[in-house]
Amino acid sequence: MRRIRWVGAALLGLVLAGCSGAGGTPSGETSRTTVSVSGTPRTTVPVSGAPSASRSPVTGSDWHTWTASYPATDGRCEATAHQVVCRTGSGGFVGRSRSTGEVTWSVPPAGRGKDAELVVDSATERAVTSSGETLSAANLRTGKAAWTHRLTYGSTVPVVLKVADGTVFVLETPTAGAKNITLAAFRMSDGEALWHRSVAADAYGDMAAFGGRVYTTDYTKVTARDARTGATVATTPQGVECSYLISGGKYLVCTGSPISAGDTFPPLQRLDPDTLRPPRTPATNPSAG
Repeated sequence: MRRIRWVGAALLGLVLAGCSGAGGTPSGETSRTTVSVSGTPRTTVPVSGAPSASRSPVTGSDWHTWTASYPATDGRCEATAHQVVCRTGSGGFVGRSRSTGEVTWSVPPAGRGKDAELVVDSATERAVTSSGETLSAANLRTGKAAWTHRLTYGSTVPVVLKVADGTVFVLETPTAGAKNITLAAFRMSDGEALWHRSVAADAYGDMAAFGGRVYTTDYTKVTARDARTGATVATTPQGVECSYLISGGKYLVCTGSPISAGDTFPPLQRLDPDTLRPPRTPATNPSAG
């Protein structure tokens, strides 16, 4: 299954299209990453010792594109102002110039097993992913492995990674029949374990992290925890259900499961990030009149 990810267009002047879904690419095939950037179009330049990258102008504009192919089990990519970082499977990374597509560095695989997400943090100059029970990080400045960390909290594969304020949060997949799973926090720069908690949460309900808090859902209620300690600071009131979390900027929205079948969109409900209560609508706000 192919997925298009729009990555920081306003900041980066960049559109990034990739192939994702672990196991979705047949063995021996490649993932393709296409990037559009502003600037003077250039001619095709082969990348020595690496998969090919080509560049061409976008018709009717001063933008140009480059396309790169590479063997991949999961083609998730993210971008900074100067480079595109992609996972290469089993905890490996590859970095490419955002303007030319040329490979500038690569980090070999760090583990074995099912691969999770990819998060990139420009502030700490780190990219983090996982393979099996191993977290691995790359240094975006040097292009070398920064650290690895073996997860030992009893859960299996981490499936949700979020980064905020120099911390990467990991929500692991539960073992069969388990009601509680592990939420852990690691310092992005060096991988130091900061805290971990056994939580009632649904890993497939996603997670959010911003404003000094980290949010999870157990498919019914949302719980907010202090990002520095993991201590619970708020939960949704009775009657507010949340199957899936959506976040952007400082907004927190609940919706139904995105994987449920049907032709109707699930209802959306915004939550106040501090109280986890639905904010007042203009109709019920006395000051609105």
